[in-house]
Amino acid sequence: MTSHRPVVVIGLGAIGLGTAQSLVRAGIETWGCDVRADALARFATAGGKAARTPAEAGRVAGTVILMVVNAAQARTALLGEDGLATTLAPDAVICLSVTMAPQDAVAIGGELAARGLSMINAPTSGGAMRAVKRQDDLHRLRSLRRCRRGDLFP
Repeated sequence: MTSHRPVVVIGLGAIGLGTAQSLVRAGIETWGCDVRADALARFATAGGKAARTPAEAGRVAGTVILMVVNAAQARTALLGEDGLATTLAPDAVICLSVTMAPQDAVAIGGELAARGLSMINAPTSGGAMRAVKRQDDLHRLRSLRRCRRGDLFP
Protein backbone atom coordinates (compact mmCIF):
# COMPACT_ATOMS: atom_id res chain seq x y z
CA MET A 1 0.00 0.00 0.00
CA THR A 2 1.29 3.49 -0.82
CA SER A 3 1.20 6.58 1.32
CA HIS A 4 -1.44 8.11 -0.98
CA ARG A 5 -4.88 8.84 0.38
CA PRO A 6 -7.57 6.49 -0.90
CA VAL A 7 -9.31 6.67 -4.23
CA VAL A 8 -13.07 7.15 -4.09
CA VAL A 9 -15.40 6.02 -6.88
CA ILE A 10 -18.80 7.68 -6.71
CA GLY A 11 -21.42 5.81 -8.72
CA LEU A 12 -21.17 2.03 -8.47
CA GLY A 13 -23.25 1.14 -11.51
CA ALA A 14 -21.95 -1.25 -14.15
CA ILE A 15 -18.95 0.85 -15.15
CA GLY A 16 -18.23 2.45 -11.77
CA LEU A 17 -18.31 -0.87 -9.93
CA GLY A 18 -15.96 -2.45 -12.48
CA THR A 19 -13.57 0.48 -12.17
CA ALA A 20 -13.63 0.37 -8.37
CA GLN A 21 -13.06 -3.40 -8.35
CA SER A 22 -10.10 -2.99 -10.73
CA LEU A 23 -8.51 -0.51 -8.34
CA VAL A 24 -9.05 -2.84 -5.36
CA ARG A 25 -7.48 -5.74 -7.28
CA ALA A 26 -4.47 -3.51 -8.00
CA GLY A 27 -3.95 -3.04 -4.26
CA ILE A 28 -5.16 0.56 -4.14
CA GLU A 29 -7.26 1.46 -1.11
CA THR A 30 -10.60 2.25 -2.70
CA TRP A 31 -13.84 3.58 -1.27
CA GLY A 32 -17.14 3.42 -3.11
CA CYS A 33 -20.21 5.59 -2.77
CA ASP A 34 -23.65 4.99 -4.23
CA VAL A 35 -27.24 5.81 -3.30
CA ARG A 36 -28.11 2.11 -3.62
CA ALA A 37 -27.35 -0.06 -0.58
CA ASP A 38 -27.07 -3.20 -2.74
CA ALA A 39 -24.30 -1.59 -4.83
CA LEU A 40 -22.36 -0.69 -1.68
CA ALA A 41 -22.78 -4.24 -0.37
CA ARG A 42 -21.47 -5.73 -3.64
CA PHE A 43 -18.45 -3.45 -3.52
CA ALA A 44 -17.72 -4.24 0.13
CA THR A 45 -17.90 -7.96 -0.71
CA ALA A 46 -15.23 -7.33 -3.38
CA GLY A 47 -12.88 -5.81 -0.77
CA GLY A 48 -13.75 -2.12 -1.06
CA LYS A 49 -14.80 0.26 1.68
CA ALA A 50 -18.26 1.83 1.57
CA ALA A 51 -19.23 5.47 2.09
CA ARG A 52 -22.93 6.25 2.39
CA THR A 53 -22.64 9.84 1.16
CA PRO A 54 -20.25 11.82 -1.05
CA ALA A 55 -19.43 14.01 1.96
CA GLU A 56 -18.36 10.93 3.93
CA ALA A 57 -16.22 9.80 1.00
CA GLY A 58 -14.65 13.25 0.71
CA ARG A 59 -13.23 13.02 4.21
CA VAL A 60 -10.80 10.28 3.12
CA ALA A 61 -10.28 10.91 -0.60
CA GLY A 62 -7.10 11.90 -2.35
CA THR A 63 -8.52 11.18 -5.79
CA VAL A 64 -12.19 10.95 -6.73
CA ILE A 65 -13.53 9.26 -9.85
CA LEU A 66 -17.11 10.35 -10.42
CA MET A 67 -19.08 7.83 -12.53
CA VAL A 68 -22.72 8.79 -12.16
CA VAL A 69 -25.28 8.85 -15.00
CA ASN A 70 -25.54 12.52 -15.96
CA ALA A 71 -24.77 16.16 -15.18
CA ALA A 72 -27.64 16.51 -12.70
CA GLN A 73 -26.40 13.56 -10.65
CA ALA A 74 -22.82 14.87 -10.87
CA ARG A 75 -23.91 18.29 -9.61
CA THR A 76 -25.77 16.72 -6.66
CA ALA A 77 -22.88 14.40 -5.76
CA LEU A 78 -20.33 17.20 -5.95
CA LEU A 79 -22.14 20.35 -4.91
CA GLY A 80 -25.32 19.20 -3.13
CA GLU A 81 -26.12 19.54 0.55
CA ASP A 82 -24.19 16.37 1.47
CA GLY A 83 -21.89 16.63 -1.54
CA LEU A 84 -18.23 15.94 -1.94
CA ALA A 85 -17.26 19.62 -2.02
CA THR A 86 -18.36 20.04 1.60
CA THR A 87 -15.52 17.85 2.92
CA LEU A 88 -12.93 17.26 0.17
CA ALA A 89 -9.39 18.47 0.86
CA PRO A 90 -8.18 21.20 -1.52
CA ASP A 91 -5.24 19.09 -2.74
CA ALA A 92 -7.50 16.23 -3.87
CA VAL A 93 -8.33 15.79 -7.55
CA ILE A 94 -11.77 15.03 -8.99
CA CYS A 95 -11.87 13.02 -12.19
CA LEU A 96 -15.25 13.68 -13.83
CA SER A 97 -16.03 10.53 -15.84
CA VAL A 98 -19.65 11.36 -16.63
CA THR A 99 -21.42 11.65 -19.97
CA MET A 100 -22.54 15.27 -20.20
CA ALA A 101 -22.49 18.28 -22.46
CA PRO A 102 -19.15 20.10 -22.47
CA GLN A 103 -20.76 23.29 -21.15
CA ASP A 104 -22.06 21.37 -18.12
CA ALA A 105 -18.56 20.05 -17.38
CA VAL A 106 -17.13 23.56 -17.71
CA ALA A 107 -19.81 25.00 -15.40
CA ILE A 108 -19.30 22.32 -12.75
CA GLY A 109 -15.53 22.73 -13.00
CA GLY A 110 -15.91 26.48 -12.48
CA GLU A 111 -18.07 25.98 -9.39
CA LEU A 112 -15.54 23.56 -7.95
CA ALA A 113 -12.65 25.91 -8.74
CA ALA A 114 -14.50 28.70 -6.91
CA ARG A 115 -14.38 26.42 -3.85
CA GLY A 116 -10.66 25.77 -4.33
CA LEU A 117 -11.11 22.25 -5.79
CA SER A 118 -9.52 20.75 -8.92
CA MET A 119 -11.38 18.76 -11.56
CA ILE A 120 -10.31 16.93 -14.68
CA ASN A 121 -12.99 16.09 -17.26
CA ALA A 122 -12.19 12.51 -18.34
CA PRO A 123 -15.21 10.67 -19.77
CA THR A 124 -14.93 6.90 -20.07
CA SER A 125 -15.78 4.55 -22.89
CA GLY A 126 -15.84 0.84 -23.50
CA GLY A 127 -18.76 -0.29 -21.38
CA ALA A 128 -19.06 -2.44 -18.29
CA MET A 129 -16.99 -5.41 -19.47
CA ARG A 130 -14.03 -3.23 -20.30
CA ALA A 131 -14.35 -1.46 -16.94
CA VAL A 132 -13.95 -4.77 -15.12
CA LYS A 133 -10.76 -5.65 -17.02
CA ARG A 134 -9.21 -2.39 -17.96
CA GLN A 135 -5.94 -0.92 -16.95
CA ASP A 136 -6.60 2.58 -18.32
CA ASP A 137 -8.15 3.66 -15.02
CA LEU A 138 -4.89 2.77 -13.30
CA HIS A 139 -2.95 4.78 -15.89
CA ARG A 140 -5.36 7.71 -15.46
CA LEU A 141 -4.97 7.49 -11.68
CA ARG A 142 -1.19 7.50 -11.92
CA SER A 143 -1.37 10.51 -14.25
CA LEU A 144 -3.64 12.35 -11.81
CA ARG A 145 -1.21 11.72 -9.00
CA ARG A 146 1.75 12.92 -11.10
CA CYS A 147 -0.28 15.98 -12.10
CA ARG A 148 -1.10 16.75 -8.48
CA ARG A 149 2.57 16.46 -7.52
CA GLY A 150 3.52 18.70 -10.44
CA ASP A 151 5.43 15.99 -12.32
CA LEU A 152 3.52 16.59 -15.56
CA PHE A 153 3.66 20.37 -15.65
CA PRO A 154 6.77 22.38 -14.76
